[in-house]
Amino acid sequence: MKVSLLNQTPMQLTSFFRQLSIRALMVLALAVSATTLIWAEGSKDFVGYPGTRMFLDTRDPQQMKVFAREGEFINLGASHLGFPEGVGYIRVYRPDGTLHTTFTNPFPLSSKVGMIESLTQELAGPTGGGTGYVPAVVQVPTGQKGIWTVVFGYTTTNALSANFTNIANNFPWTPANQAQAYKRAILAWDITITEGAAGNQPNAIMHEGRVYSNEYITLIRGNGQLTSPTFYVLTNDGYQYQVDVKDADPYRFPISSNSLGLVNGLGQPAYKSKLESAFQRNHQPGTWSPNNLYLFEPQAADYINPPFRLINNKIFFNIPDPAMDSTALVSDIFYNHPPNPSGPPYPPTTPPSPPVSHTTWLNTPIQDFSLDAPIIFIGVNANGLNCSPGSIQFGKGGFFVFNTNIGGSVTLELDLNNNGYSEFDPMDTVLQGVLNPGLDSIYWNGWLNGAAVPVNPAFQFGVTGNIQYGQVHIALTDVEGNIGGVTFKRLTPIPNQPDDLFYFDHSDIFPNDPAAISGNGTPGHPKETNIPYVYDFNEGNEKYIDEWTFVEYPIDTTFIVKIDSSCVCDTINTPVLTGTGGGVFCEGQELTMTATNSVLGTGDLTYTWSGPPSFNFVETIDSTATSTVTIGAATTTNTGTFQVIAATSPGGCRDTLTYNVTVNPNPVALSITGGGTYCAGEPVTLEVQTISGFTTLDYAWSGPGVPANQATGTVAGGGIVTLVLQNVQVADAGGYSLVLTSVEGCVSVTISTTVRCQCYSSSFVDYRQQQLLRR
Repeated sequence: MKVSLLNQTPMQLTSFFRQLSIRALMVLALAVSATTLIWAEGSKDFVGYPGTRMFLDTRDPQQMKVFAREGEFINLGASHLGFPEGVGYIRVYRPDGTLHTTFTNPFPLSSKVGMIESLTQELAGPTGGGTGYVPAVVQVPTGQKGIWTVVFGYTTTNALSANFTNIANNFPWTPANQAQAYKRAILAWDITITEGAAGNQPNAIMHEGRVYSNEYITLIRGNGQLTSPTFYVLTNDGYQYQVDVKDADPYRFPISSNSLGLVNGLGQPAYKSKLESAFQRNHQPGTWSPNNLYLFEPQAADYINPPFRLINNKIFFNIPDPAMDSTALVSDIFYNHPPNPSGPPYPPTTPPSPPVSHTTWLNTPIQDFSLDAPIIFIGVNANGLNCSPGSIQFGKGGFFVFNTNIGGSVTLELDLNNNGYSEFDPMDTVLQGVLNPGLDSIYWNGWLNGAAVPVNPAFQFGVTGNIQYGQVHIALTDVEGNIGGVTFKRLTPIPNQPDDLFYFDHSDIFPNDPAAISGNGTPGHPKETNIPYVYDFNEGNEKYIDEWTFVEYPIDTTFIVKIDSSCVCDTINTPVLTGTGGGVFCEGQELTMTATNSVLGTGDLTYTWSGPPSFNFVETIDSTATSTVTIGAATTTNTGTFQVIAATSPGGCRDTLTYNVTVNPNPVALSITGGGTYCAGEPVTLEVQTISGFTTLDYAWSGPGVPANQATGTVAGGGIVTLVLQNVQVADAGGYSLVLTSVEGCVSVTISTTVRCQCYSSSFVDYRQQQLLRR
């Protein structure tokens, strides 16, 4: 049963005359705000859509994200500031997860800072001047570029009161007709980035497409109220989608997006909608059971740890700003986890401490998929070792091996009787899995129609299917009705590919509806369509409704293999590798790894290297030669596991080595302020702003006048290093330099400045005095 603070009400029809009056008011409001409509970013982005307003729901932890550069201004406002009930707040967190500011009721209240008090102000944004609202402002300090987090909420709540009045998206609301005493929902909110000045100051340059959420939860009081929002979804490989939800009857409206939908405990996608009771929402894949279904926590950091590749897409309210950086620092303030989290379960209560930040993808350049080598099949024997080339041991199967640049999810259709694959042919089978970038594989058990493929000197079978990338799943959770459905439009153009096709398989939650599988497919085999699925009031109650789309790379190939009663890669023909490499490095250091075979007589070996972020190298050399790879200047993106496989042939006997590499960032010291020319006896203060992301940094000053007690010390990451010369003299003039060292031993570039002293000797002063006396 739905857990809710509200009372459901029966569906009611709005009269024709009321619709006419609301439309007229919308035209008036839009006319007033026509010149400023584009500036605000937040709830105003839904005002122009048909239907009932979706109030921001604060009952579950929500974190809005906004990308901002140094010196830019984050302008903030909400309709729940200025009302005593519930004491509304706006909390702003730095990219490193630390709390920067909490805005509450303005004092004096007459200043109205951060208060959005009408539809006119909501549409006009943080422009002030009597038309827009007066923003609460945070200017991004030096060293704090990244993704800031904003939380709208109440310091006190009333669990029994959420008795607000529904209004149309375009209704001209004011405090007089929308008193906010329900302490749970927020009518209007805004986060707008400006450059040059705050939004209500002259010369402010507005930026749009900077605000996103990984899970957006809104609320309409009761059922029988339709709404039709549009969202813009960005994937980690750079693809953008417009998602239109038409005539939803949600009551409570949570929307999230990820790369695979529901997955089993091995990270393999289900590609199905399910009852909420059929899966767990969880952010700790390392604890998952293989036979259960999971929704990876939508607000947690991405989890990339083979076999898992779980990416939470970013849901924007406008088309993402193309000028954003490709990556940025961010913090998950509720879980406080970097990628591959292992912390406490959902839901969180208070932000954990100390904060932990990580780098996430943002405006990633489009990555076209490529298969860097032909797909090969490697059989395995009873001991799990590879069979000799082109062989499978009876009943043991093997692995389809891929080498891709960006990975993706894969569907393989095995035509095992060579009459064309069909989902209705019991002799055929389908495999699904997830491929990580570089070398990865999908397992087939070697069975045909419920039994092992018989021994055969030349068993031939066809493989078709596709690798899916740029994939986006849209989940509507517990949305009771949707009489217009959900549609997708890919905004990233791809030649000769339609941009409006999508998939769904609702057969488990709507089993009696023949339209519940896209494209007239069958359970487990949806087909592409551009016709949305629609359902009536209360049919979606307590259901997870998943619909998805992707870009596909087609697969069509044939394999001929020998099915042996036994196959062996014994010590005579199987390479055994030893090597060097791995460890902990700093940015810019050279990273070298080697691998050498110790078994004579295997013949030439092909060494295939792979590693993060998309490192690949292949060479074929003599069996006794050493394969060496070198990365001249390592970066933090090289952190992860590198692998080398030495094989006698594609699909042949082989051995594997892995090297774990950690590349720590070098600290960065920004420019030294305070240098220049001083008079003798004046104090001099030199300051350096460090960047965040480091726990502590050791610093070392050098220069002619550095006091011994200030020459070295320790500062927190993001802190300021200060050097003070109390009484500068001629001897103190010269160059001053600073070097930072992280706890991992990584060293910054040396930065320098010059201190000059306009100082005169006592003999020169006496001479001037004598000359004056003689006059």
